[in-house]
Amino acid sequence: MKKYKDDLFAIIGGWSCLYFATLDKELSWFWKIAGYSMIAWGIVTYCLHFKKTGK
Repeated sequence: MKKYKDDLFAIIGGWSCLYFATLDKELSWFWKIAGYSMIAWGIVTYCLHFKKTGK
């Protein structure tokens, strides 16, 4: 689990950006783009690491 902590941190960071989108109505577009980008990046890198280890 230690080797996946950066990927999981990116996913959690993405969810927190989506939460900020609900709080800040003026910059909600920015928080949504940043949130979805971080979630996608975290999931893709997690899958690549998971596939690389073969488990």
